Amino acid sequence: MASTPKTAPTIAPASRSLAETFAAFATQKEAGSSLIVTLSVRGGPPAKAYRLEFVARGDGNAHCQYECRLTHKEGTSGDARLSGQQLRAVFGKVAAVLALPEEQPRFLPDTLIGILDLSDGITVRRFYFAADADQAKTQGKVPPPALKRLVDSIYVTAAALTKQRSVKP
Repeated sequence: MASTPKTAPTIAPASRSLAETFAAFATQKEAGSSLIVTLSVRGGPPAKAYRLEFVARGDGNAHCQYECRLTHKEGTSGDARLSGQQLRAVFGKVAAVLALPEEQPRFLPDTLIGILDLSDGITVRRFYFAADADQAKTQGKVPPPALKRLVDSIYVTAAALTKQRSVKP
């Protein structure tokens, strides 16, 4: 039995950044079924507790749960499908957020904290921010404009999914 020598590949597959992957999907150059945008916002004192859990996938599947004790409102979307417009409104703003530098989270107690995860199924970038505008100003932690635009588009989409007029804290 003759053996053939194994040779290493001479060209390695090009790896793309997370921003490039989201940008290719946003410009409709590629399918993005593995892309995931997750927003979790929680916190506040118990009587004013707020919670939002939002997940959107590049294939259009989404899920959202919302509860605000201060306004006594809550809603859930169950498993839902995003329209192409809703999908572009959220995923089209991701590349700008991925260009932001990473920061270590530091917040005062009872701060309403947002955690945004952006993933292609392999790589995840996580962003922390003070989700309440007044708390963010007080703590000198106002989110960058790109992050604010993306989160605001998620709030609009989450409100539509949960049939609320607004879910913004």
